[in-house]
Amino acid sequence: MPQSAALVLAVLLLTGASCSETSGSVEPTSPTSSTSLDGGPTDTSDGLSVPVDVVPETTPTAFELSVTVESDPRSPLVALVLASTSVETRVRVRASRGAEPPRFTRWSDPGTEHTVEVFGLAAQSDWELQTQAEATAGGLLVMHTSLFETQSLPAGMPKLLVTVHDPERAAPGLTFFGVSQLKKPNDPKLPLFVAVDPLGEVVWLYQDEETDHNKAARALTVMDEHTLMLFVGDGFRTINLGGDVELAVSGGSQLGGPLHHDAVALESGGFLALGRDQRELKMEATGKLAIVKGDRVIELNAQGQLVWEWSTFDHMDPKNLPSSLSSKPNPKDGSYDWTHSNALVALPGGDFLLSMRHQHQIARIDRSTGEIVWRLGEDGDFDLDEGQWFYGQHGPSLRDDGTLLVYDNGNDRPGGQPSFSRAVGYTMDTESMMASEIVSWAVPEYTSFLGGIQGLPNGSMLICAGGVRLASEEGGSTSGVARLIEVAQDGDEVWRLEVEGNIYRALRVEGLLWSDE
Repeated sequence: MPQSAALVLAVLLLTGASCSETSGSVEPTSPTSSTSLDGGPTDTSDGLSVPVDVVPETTPTAFELSVTVESDPRSPLVALVLASTSVETRVRVRASRGAEPPRFTRWSDPGTEHTVEVFGLAAQSDWELQTQAEATAGGLLVMHTSLFETQSLPAGMPKLLVTVHDPERAAPGLTFFGVSQLKKPNDPKLPLFVAVDPLGEVVWLYQDEETDHNKAARALTVMDEHTLMLFVGDGFRTINLGGDVELAVSGGSQLGGPLHHDAVALESGGFLALGRDQRELKMEATGKLAIVKGDRVIELNAQGQLVWEWSTFDHMDPKNLPSSLSSKPNPKDGSYDWTHSNALVALPGGDFLLSMRHQHQIARIDRSTGEIVWRLGEDGDFDLDEGQWFYGQHGPSLRDDGTLLVYDNGNDRPGGQPSFSRAVGYTMDTESMMASEIVSWAVPEYTSFLGGIQGLPNGSMLICAGGVRLASEEGGSTSGVARLIEVAQDGDEVWRLEVEGNIYRALRVEGLLWSDE
């Protein structure tokens, strides 16, 4: 309830269905009067007689409130509250379940017809939805309470289990991620992306049965309080929280080829995305022609149209094949996956970081000239005075203090077996060109692919150890359990979610689906 309305009118109407409609009205009273619960006006809609307590701040304007609650056909975890008022109001909904703290939607824009989307409702549970309508003239507040039962999650959902939770130390918020099913072909009825609360309950999901679920659901980023950007299938899309697609961009001839792995939103309103580039070259090892696969970075405007592009072939030596990932030809077509870029980080001013997994390097690219400013990693431009380099990396991210966090998968790590994966952080001095490892945390199980790391506001790291296979599968050597792990600054594990399936990357977000006020 806003602080500006310290003295309010309350109308409490209770209904017991997941889809209901009621209405009521309130007559104005003087600022100094108070109508008691014993003798005050009542609302008799639906055969109920509920007293009204009026304690107005100023002389209010009488108005009627009619509320209908419906299930959202887009998601089993969303309620649609349709509120009509006889005068101009703004509306929000207070959602509560049992003894849990209530959560609030944002206030709607002023008007007389309101549709409020109530997000963040866990499945198969009873919720009390209190619709609060505040008159824009006079500050009068009318409240109506409905009961709403959420539907069940789709059958066959992967198992999710929180095995570690220290609520005093874990960073607040919801954790968003895409899940790739282990069994092929993937079930198109299952969600592509989900969000879980600290206890591991799914409170948001995004589904699209038309999208190829056998392609990894990759990066998810928050553009603003209403909009998400997802990389899934053969491109990226922006959606509202309800799942409606606002912009969809797919690779193709109009963009010079396919898109893959990652896209990021720019301050200009446009996007950077990873695209494929390939050339036929004579290989030194064989003396024969072969297809060499590199990468393009393309910039798109807000409408998804190509405005700029950059290619690894124009700035790097395609004969440099420093890893087994890059030097071994594909058994199917004999091609070489030379750079295999997998992540972009946009920097202030227009430059960007490019993570090249098969080169074991992260490069900073000057957007204005296209030149590589520096390369971080083995055989790069920095000397390392503490720790060790990363290998076959994923998901770099920058903290506000300039520390670079990287998910170090460990492919081709010098020293041989046993292989391990870790989260690692580096400081970089671009004058002395010295780098130092300042944090390293090994994950419980080696993950040869996928992964990411996010620095959280409380100083913790959210680690995505997401690339797993079933030990029973051909080439499988791991449990089939992906792990999202929050690690505090002192190295303690303060939250862990175990998921049946692969996870490309995860993102902790606070205050997106609801407010705690």
